Amino acid sequence: DIGVKYENIKIQNLLPYPTTVSRNTETLADKLRNEIKEELRHVFETIGGAINVYMWTNDYKKINYLGVTIWRTVNHTIDDSNNPRIKSAVVWGTISSGSTYSNTEELMSVLNVQMMLHTTFIRQERVLGQTWDEILTMEMMKYGTIKYEIALSKNAVVNGIGQICVLVDGGWSKRSFGHN
Repeated sequence: DIGVKYENIKIQNLLPYPTTVSRNTETLADKLRNEIKEELRHVFETIGGAINVYMWTNDYKKINYLGVTIWRTVNHTIDDSNNPRIKSAVVWGTISSGSTYSNTEELMSVLNVQMMLHTTFIRQERVLGQTWDEILTMEMMKYGTIKYEIALSKNAVVNGIGQICVLVDGGWSKRSFGHN
């Protein structure tokens, strides 16, 4: 027991000042952070890649989360000479995530992947739009025919028009950067 051995000891003399503890913690965290940075820098300079760090809070549980995504790159280009499926996948991913060519181009540059030209992106975007339009139209026609047959079976056809409730959502919202 320290008190018996050394008698009157003030606790203030044993524990450092709170600011000192805080500074020492920050210094240790900075040192460890820099060591990890150097290790990762070597890996990314050798094989290529990037890190995406993101934080979010679960408002219901009031828990904070930290996520880290590490991207490894390989030497690829997304240009006219590559497989058109790659171009379609990049454009589709960009559009469906609500992103833009510029955002995707920036991501690809971080990943050391040469991005397709903007004109190629726009051309591929038009092709995808036409394809989606054709497929969605075919699907709506197919299900419209099915619903019409249901209306016929229920004697709910007036002047050749099926009288049955049909809910259709064949579009997507207008985004601020001009895509429909």
